[in-house]
Amino acid sequence: MLETLLGGMFSPEWFAALSGIILLDLVLSGDNAILIALACKNLPEHNRGKAIVVGGMGAVLIRIICTLFATGLLAMPYLEF
Repeated sequence: MLETLLGGMFSPEWFAALSGIILLDLVLSGDNAILIALACKNLPEHNRGKAIVVGGMGAVLIRIICTLFATGLLAMPYLEF
């Protein structure tokens, strides 16, 4: 039963898809880090740490919401067609 559930995992195609997702996530995370750093560089020291944390959490939250939205769209019938 476990082999049926995990049948496609750990295949070369699965590792290729996983590495593509990780690479895309690293590129997007680097872009977010640069934008957050540029936005926070002129803030006073006592506000800079809070702004970095809120900016990072906001970027993660937006990515999660967009992922859930895209997953919901892909679950709709005939949309992929």
